[in-house]
Amino acid sequence: MKNYFSFLTLMFLLSFSTCDNQQSNGSSSDLPLCMQGIVDQILSEPVRVPPAKVYSYDYMNQRVYYIPPYQSDFFSELYTEDCGLLCHPDGGFTGMGDGACPDFFAQRTNEVLEWADPRIK
Repeated sequence: MKNYFSFLTLMFLLSFSTCDNQQSNGSSSDLPLCMQGIVDQILSEPVRVPPAKVYSYDYMNQRVYYIPPYQSDFFSELYTEDCGLLCHPDGGFTGMGDGACPDFFAQRTNEVLEWADPRIK
């Protein structure tokens, strides 16, 4: 439990750090602050292969944020606007995610690439 609160504190502090949170087209990002904190966390790690990206979609009458898996057997992540982890739509050992939102890819609409790691061109 202590580690959880330490992580939340770190994410909160990182959300206020200065960092280049630009969309791939150069305009400023409209990501919620908590998602900017997740982006900052990604930027503090080694570059992912393939490079990290954050997409937003409309799904289940809400805006959600999808981070694709970046290594074999790793899960993707699907977050609500307040950064609650909704599910893992794909990835993992089977490539089928955790099964908690099996209709995500069929039901998602209005894709927007919100952020792409600028460290890889």
